[in-house]
Amino acid sequence: MVIWAGCLLVACSGPDRKEDMTAGASQAIINGTSTQLYPELATVGSAFGDCTGTLIAEKLVLTAAHCISGANAWNIFHPASGTMQFSTCARAHPTYVPNLPETVDVGVIWLDSGILVQLPFLSNYNAPGVSVSSSVDVLGRVDNGNLNNNGFFIASNTIGAVAPNTYTMASSLIESGDSGGPAVIPGTHVIVGVARSTFLNADEYTRVETFDSWVQTQIATPKPCSGGGGGSAGSAGSA
Repeated sequence: MVIWAGCLLVACSGPDRKEDMTAGASQAIINGTSTQLYPELATVGSAFGDCTGTLIAEKLVLTAAHCISGANAWNIFHPASGTMQFSTCARAHPTYVPNLPETVDVGVIWLDSGILVQLPFLSNYNAPGVSVSSSVDVLGRVDNGNLNNNGFFIASNTIGAVAPNTYTMASSLIESGDSGGPAVIPGTHVIVGVARSTFLNADEYTRVETFDSWVQTQIATPKPCSGGGGGSAGSAGSA
């Protein structure tokens, strides 16, 4: 059993594609409901804006690569334990290319101190896959335009299309603050994707299948930066 926890508006190729990290912006889990049922969730903040993350190991947070790209320090707040940590050690997926459609937009941030919570599951190994018309629950830190630093919100969405690296949802419910947050099988802690962008008024999530083996390698990798949280996303490399 494998256990883990899973900006600037930028134009990409194609109309209205937005990587959802706008400094100072608050984009919403639209019509979401407040939830305390996901203690693995954390907030991710940097000089470039706010995102959502998921503890995938005691000292490792999964988020979107565009939430760490270009930054060299991140504040990680874990509302369930009330703890804040500062990190300067992160790594984006080695195939991530900013603004490129279908890029694997995931990354991880290392913590200095472990956080003990129930960790989510990797969908590939613990549940049937999802497909077009499957319902998923999406989680983020913004409620109808109001950025929340102390809690999270949940809403239901439906997978409208499946591409090699991406699930495109039938509705647009996320915006910047919610980037990096997970989509899960309803009623479970089984992650099937990570929020990455909005395109033509539909949300896009990077599929777990595209990064699960890389995430397992990061979980097994000692923190690749030295001292005091040490190093930046770039200096941590992209192994």
